[in-house]
Amino acid sequence: MDINDIKSLLAEGWFNGVCDDELLELIRVSQVRDYAKKDYFYLVGDVKDCIYCILDGRVRLSIVSKSGDDFLLAIWEKGVCFGEGGLNQSFGMPLQAQAATDCSVLVIKNIDLERVIKSKETFYKNLVDGLVDRSRSLFELIEVLLFAPLEARVAARILHLADLYGQDSSQGTKVPMKLNQSDLANMAGGSRQRVNKIIVTWTQANILRKIEGHYIISDINRLKAISQTTN
Repeated sequence: MDINDIKSLLAEGWFNGVCDDELLELIRVSQVRDYAKKDYFYLVGDVKDCIYCILDGRVRLSIVSKSGDDFLLAIWEKGVCFGEGGLNQSFGMPLQAQAATDCSVLVIKNIDLERVIKSKETFYKNLVDGLVDRSRSLFELIEVLLFAPLEARVAARILHLADLYGQDSSQGTKVPMKLNQSDLANMAGGSRQRVNKIIVTWTQANILRKIEGHYIISDINRLKAISQTTN
């Protein structure tokens, strides 16, 4: 990926509206770094001095308990910036970020961000707007996890991924990332066995199918109805 491709990715997110010259200079002084699948970007409590932009691959973000169990909050793909906790070094990172696949990211140091970006109000407005959207999604997720049955939770998580990354196909809406049932169980707060039964039932009802590791939503209206089930 060349410098102009990276600039285009940055300009779609937190850096939207920042002038090209500043973006190009920021990219020149930043570092492209590769991570292997399951490598950690940071653990809960780590103090970081940078933010990240995904150039290729996927990153999983999770909450971790004191006993070491983790709960998957989100999976982010190409073009997403993350690690905003690193902008305030008075606190450790509140979440854990791990490579879900082999990844390539742009690592942007805080010191370079402050030095290069002159129109900081544009950057921070985009950052705040993005955090508001993430918070809204998180609150919706918490509501589902607290009050909805497992089938509705699985449906809601699949629909959320489809809303973020879904691709139209002749067979329905395709979730481009490959998810196994352990991933879905972790995301929905259920056992792999129970999630497997739900997926089998949906497949038989022609609501959802899995082709070459990708979930394809055949009937999105029925899946939305299931996600709103309260008992």
